[in-house]
Amino acid sequence: MKLSMWILADWLKKYNPEIHIKEGYLTLERVRFFNGVQHEYESCVFVGHSKTMATASTEQVSCVSGVDLILLKTNDVEGIFNEISDAFEFYWNWHDSIRRAIQEGCTVQVLLDKSSHILDDFTFVTDSGYLLKGHCCDTLQNRKIDLVEQILAENMIPMDRILVLNDDSRVKNAASRAYVVDNPILPKRTISRNLFLDHEHIGWLILVEIEHMITPGRIQFLDILGDIIEEDYARYSRGGNEIFSYEKMFLDILFEDTDMPDSINHKMMAINWQPDDEKLVFKIIGCNQNRDLSLALLRKLEASLTGCILLHHNESIILLANLNLVNHAVLIRQNQIQLKQAASRSGASFVFQDINQLKDAYSQAEIAITYGTNIPGDIQTCNACAVAYSINLLRSTSHADLRHPGIQKLNQYDALHHSNLAKTLWLFLLNERNNTETAKQLFIHKNTLAYRISRIEEITGISLNDAEIRFHLLISCYLDYYHL
Repeated sequence: MKLSMWILADWLKKYNPEIHIKEGYLTLERVRFFNGVQHEYESCVFVGHSKTMATASTEQVSCVSGVDLILLKTNDVEGIFNEISDAFEFYWNWHDSIRRAIQEGCTVQVLLDKSSHILDDFTFVTDSGYLLKGHCCDTLQNRKIDLVEQILAENMIPMDRILVLNDDSRVKNAASRAYVVDNPILPKRTISRNLFLDHEHIGWLILVEIEHMITPGRIQFLDILGDIIEEDYARYSRGGNEIFSYEKMFLDILFEDTDMPDSINHKMMAINWQPDDEKLVFKIIGCNQNRDLSLALLRKLEASLTGCILLHHNESIILLANLNLVNHAVLIRQNQIQLKQAASRSGASFVFQDINQLKDAYSQAEIAITYGTNIPGDIQTCNACAVAYSINLLRSTSHADLRHPGIQKLNQYDALHHSNLAKTLWLFLLNERNNTETAKQLFIHKNTLAYRISRIEEITGISLNDAEIRFHLLISCYLDYYHL
């Protein structure tokens, strides 16, 4: 393992170092005494009296590597030499122990445990959905920090903090190495390191500034640890919820030209989903497409819901719920709470039983979310928007005006006489010819309504006792008045 002058400055902090570091690259592998001739070895740090090295006029010890210089308030050159030798040995031993642990197939938690004596502040790793995969330095003192307590309690970063992190342009940027996050909403500054595997974002390594100030050396060390985690992250993520094994199968069914496998009911029964259980599909998206919170929300829903299979697809979430395993009211309530916190909304299908109807149910959920509001926490049901969808479909695919001619006659009559017959017909049909309710909504007497209905039949030349004509008129009214 190679060190830098920044890491050595942290190691030598008890000597109150005066730091003049211009490069601070991770290139150092050994320490040497300065023998009177300046050497240009990139891998060496030279130690000597400041006067001898012509770096200062006072009695100090200088540590030099290229253009980088650290001045220490001591005359003990040999002691500083030994201190730096100890630093190299300390970090080499750490690096060797980490490598051995990786070869033995360790988890990310083991890597953090083996690094805790260096990190010495609360540090944790999450997956790309902000779910906690491991942490270290979980002391009573650290637990007093609100952020730490919430992370440990929820097993993931709290949603309000996720919103802050996602506002940072460096989040999920493969070019960003370890960087400092300093935001007023966060109780402490943090160092964040984006983690990638095969160019795919897989999570974060985050250190919270509590006992020790953030320094360039600590930032560099987090980068080193992040590199090690990236190299072998696949080993740590092999476990997982049994239900995740269903993800590819369902995604293939929904989005690939794949037939429903004959074994689907057997697979579902293996997780206690019976063929005649009532099921429901939700599609969940963010209200603000610039915020990629879908994975974080998915983790939250996994933690709060039972009897559900959650899939992640194109920054949206597909939730398949078994209403025999989760109460419908609880499902809706939990969804609304989590959706509102994550600034997201949802569309829900009709209830169905046969798993072979999954594709149709997902299409219904997509229709519902298309015609729903953009309000955080909103759950639009397919039942509530089926008419709007049907009218829009009729409007967009028809090459002719399918409205009943009587509607145009009423519109012309209303425009000429400043009357309200078209609206009267609309409400009369919506209320299924209920005179009392229609008159109430129009704020008129029932006798007045009866007169208007008589005039409508007279002007249009139709009879409202004909069910087929009423249906045609109702569709025509929707085409005229339903605002999409």
